[in-house]
Amino acid sequence: MVHEWSQYKQVPIGRRSMYPYINWHFVRTHSDLNAPWKLVVGAIHNTKDDIVDRMYLAKDFEKEAGRCFDFFTESKKKIDELGKFIEKTHASTVKSIRIRDFKRLSDKELALVLDSFLEGRYGTMFIAGILRLIDVGLMKHLERLARERAGDIPEAVSIITTSDVENFNAREEKALLKIALTLKDKDLGIDSREARDELLSLHDQFCWITLGYYDEKARTLDEYRELLKDRLQKDPKQLLRDMEEKTRKELEARDKLVMRLKPDKAEAFAIVLAQRSTFLKDLNKFNVNEMIYRADPLFAELSRRLGRTVDELKHYFPHELKAALLEKEFLDQKRLAERKRHLVIAAYPGVFEVYEGKDADAFEEKYLKPTETGAKEFKGRIACPGYGKGPARVILGAFDFAKMRKGDVLIASNTSPDYVRIMKKAAAIVAEEGGLTAHVSVVSREFGIPCVVGIPKITTIIKDDEVIEVDAKTGVVRRMKS
Repeated sequence: MVHEWSQYKQVPIGRRSMYPYINWHFVRTHSDLNAPWKLVVGAIHNTKDDIVDRMYLAKDFEKEAGRCFDFFTESKKKIDELGKFIEKTHASTVKSIRIRDFKRLSDKELALVLDSFLEGRYGTMFIAGILRLIDVGLMKHLERLARERAGDIPEAVSIITTSDVENFNAREEKALLKIALTLKDKDLGIDSREARDELLSLHDQFCWITLGYYDEKARTLDEYRELLKDRLQKDPKQLLRDMEEKTRKELEARDKLVMRLKPDKAEAFAIVLAQRSTFLKDLNKFNVNEMIYRADPLFAELSRRLGRTVDELKHYFPHELKAALLEKEFLDQKRLAERKRHLVIAAYPGVFEVYEGKDADAFEEKYLKPTETGAKEFKGRIACPGYGKGPARVILGAFDFAKMRKGDVLIASNTSPDYVRIMKKAAAIVAEEGGLTAHVSVVSREFGIPCVVGIPKITTIIKDDEVIEVDAKTGVVRRMKS
């Protein structure tokens, strides 16, 4: 029996590029009734040419998402358990797939490795969903607190949720600067043995930071060499001091503002939960990226054995990958082409449905609302205060990065670590996702880039080269006459 999806309100999340094997996992978590933590809302991913338009489903979204937030505010132990689950899932998954020679394994043995990888991926997708729902509840509570007691500081929520723990982009940059400083102090060149050893260590710790859910590439040793070369031409000692001073000022501003707010016990815990969630979201994504990176040899071996390209296999669903390996059951090219053209995956607790090709077309026509594109002004949440104006660049993934020029206004669903190099070019940033712990919120503040977030469907409304004004003092984004 087909589920009646019209009974739910659709809440846009954003768009991003994603392979179907990951897409399937993302949505499947919303139907799972046996997980230790429940995703209490549904989801629909409407996908065309691997670009996924994501939305939540709920009869009363704030109320249902609030149940997840309420659960984690019962005690500090619950968020700590979530953190332990992240670490445990990452460690066990990476251990199982770090095999030097997959060729020596039988099909059954390789299937066990594949199972471990897919199970770990599923676990990390579950955590991503939980953290996102916690974020929804946090935003509601903290925005009310900031509005009532710090209404003169528009970016108050961003300030008080600053984490004590550095994000992984900052850790990578500090590690790079420390290598540059050591080489300068020892008067060693970039081609010295010590430089090569340090670069190899840096690569082995961080190279997957640029990965996402599609065909993004890990950093290479040559890329790290160029980054080091750039830092050697500057003053690494001063750059490190600048980073430390910036962190000190941000934490000082956070602590002063929290004191001004005079939060009660429950409000203080919500602030701590937000800070902890910011770190856990960054940690979970970093761990996901490492799993994807470590799985590259696994997919290469699957490709060799099955006579299919890696790209083709990543368009299989998880259970189809296992069937291809053990039963030699393959999807025909026509079905894969239709899946790539249009795929809809829908879930609600206890319900999971997949539509492909013409069935997906019919689902979209019946249930999914068209986007209104005529609005001239949009209101969002301030992630980093300031002002910027320039031609728009809609960036949905690494395949769009070449479009971005210095002074452009970056329009994105969200960002991820691979976006950092183009974010630095932006006069301002506008994003669909508006979470307190969203990558775009955290990194825009780190670099001081004016940023407004939480504007649904903005990547489908704004077109390249439109002149966009971003007033990140009021949270207003305007389309100007070109």
